[in-house]
Amino acid sequence: MSRFQLLNEKKFPLKMKANDKDFLPFYRWEHRATVGLNVREFIVFLDNLPLLERQPPKMYIEEVVGSSLVQVEEEELWEDLGRYAEETGVLEMQLPIMKPQNERFV
Repeated sequence: MSRFQLLNEKKFPLKMKANDKDFLPFYRWEHRATVGLNVREFIVFLDNLPLLERQPPKMYIEEVVGSSLVQVEEEELWEDLGRYAEETGVLEMQLPIMKPQNERFV
C-alpha cells in the first residue's frame, strides 16, 4: 500500500500571469495531480515548453505551503512522488491543450 494519496488527478492548464505571455499555441504549465502525504500536499505539473523542440515535457513537483508553492528539496521524497505519479498514470501524454484563437496573442 502506498503512503501517498491521490487527492486530485484532473488535468488542466495553469493560467499564466499577464507578464508571462510567451505566445505558445497551448498553455505551458499543466496541473497533473495533487498528492497527499499525511497532512502535506504536493502538486505535480508539467512544463510543456520542451514540446516545441520535440522533447518530452518536464515534470515539476512542489509542496503547497499556505498559499505558496515551495520546491521539494528532499531528493528521495521527490523521486518517490515522481514514481508514484508515473505508477498512477497521471503523467500519460496527451496532445497539448490548445488555447482558443482569440487568447493566443492577447
